[in-house]
Amino acid sequence: MDRGYSHEKSQLSRIRLDRGALTALAERDDPRSGFVLALVILLLLGIAVAAAAGYQVVLNEALLSVHAKETQTALSIARAGLRSYIGKQIGVHKDTVAYSIEGGDAVVTARLIVEDDFESLYLLSSEGVYTDPTFTGAAARRTVHQWAVKREVALDHFAAMTQVSGNLTVNSGVTVSGNTSAGTCTQDPVNIVGAALSSGSLTTSGSLSGDPNSVVLGSMAAAMDSLGLDWAVLTDPNFPVDYEDTWPSCSLPADSFTVTRFNGGASPSAGVCGRGVLIVTGHLYPG
Repeated sequence: MDRGYSHEKSQLSRIRLDRGALTALAERDDPRSGFVLALVILLLLGIAVAAAAGYQVVLNEALLSVHAKETQTALSIARAGLRSYIGKQIGVHKDTVAYSIEGGDAVVTARLIVEDDFESLYLLSSEGVYTDPTFTGAAARRTVHQWAVKREVALDHFAAMTQVSGNLTVNSGVTVSGNTSAGTCTQDPVNIVGAALSSGSLTTSGSLSGDPNSVVLGSMAAAMDSLGLDWAVLTDPNFPVDYEDTWPSCSLPADSFTVTRFNGGASPSAGVCGRGVLIVTGHLYPG
């Protein structure tokens, strides 16, 4: 019996020793504590990255929305510029014109494709440029194109010279003639009135001829109506002309019919050359 008791006691002490070893092991530093800290930091980093990515997505969507709006506005400006060019370019037209529309700019360019005697084909290109004032990105640009045919039509001449108001004096050495010869002027090969007056008097010591030589129309309105011109266009200071406050060169070819405007009075001398339209906003004193 003593041996058996001793054996049981040794077993119990061994169990106590094992429990003590376990307690000692438990009291030592747990290597898993560092792993948990790293895992927490990793999770926090993932949350921060997800938040940044979400913000970037929202920002990109906002920028895309702004850019889409800018693009639509640029397209609207380009179309409006094209309509303005077609509607306002009467007579002499410029190759490049810029308009300020809807807070942006439209630049219209006309490129000659085919030219005929009285009809020409052009390619019109209008580029609309717009930048949202609340957005610092690059300007939005859209371009539209359209074919256009320019037809040249002769004026329906009533008289070689029409005096809308006041009296008319044809001095010595001055020739006013409404007579044309067949083949000389292909668009108007008939004789017209030499001089037409509204209601003033006519004095001539020079050469006056036509069919008839002169006629009195009775009123200023009748004289203006006889010309068949759009005065609102001709008197518009923005009406495009070939020469502004200067005379055309005498070296221009015979088939060059220019539009010349003088802002104020004009006194052409004997050395002045030119064919076409002369617009004088003040008094005209032919030499």
